[in-house]
Order: sequence, then structure tokens, then C-alpha cells
Amino acid sequence: MLARRGVTEFLLIALCVACYWASLRGPWLLDDQVLIARNPMVQHAEWWPRIWVSDYWEGVGVETGLYRPMPVMSYAVTYAVAGANTLAYHVTNLVL
Repeated sequence: MLARRGVTEFLLIALCVACYWASLRGPWLLDDQVLIARNPMVQHAEWWPRIWVSDYWEGVGVETGLYRPMPVMSYAVTYAVAGANTLAYHVTNLVL
């Protein structure tokens, strides 16, 4: 039973990866350019504490009342590791 469970999980993960495979090397789309590629809160580690107390769009100068620190922190950590490499963001999103 345990071995079968491992096979099922592997097949599920493989199916997810296969579905998104074509998009992994894709470019920035829609708000990605603003929220990641041009956002100082994502690009500079000294701004990271502000992520936890700021509006989702504050880093680009827009106030909307949205509080979403986890996605922005995910962008920031990925930027610290891989820079503006879109593949890294797509893989991170697939894993999460």
C-alpha cells in the first residue's frame, strides 16, 4: 500500500509538471513586470521588513489595501537567489 501511494504521488507531481512545462521559460506577464522586475521591496533586502507591514502594491507606489506579504516575500527570496530569471519564479510557483 505504501509503495502504491508513492507511485500515485509521483504521477500526480509528474502530471502537474507536464501541464506547466511549456510555461516554465515564459516571459514576465501582466503585473509581473511591475510587482517583481521593478519593485524595490523585492529587489533590495533592506526593504524586506516593510513587506510584512505594507500594502501589496506599495513597492510600486500604489495603495490598494491588499495585505499579501507571503507572495511578495516569495518574490523577494527568489529574486535574491536567481535575480530576474523568470524560470526561477515559475518553478517556485509550481513547487508552492
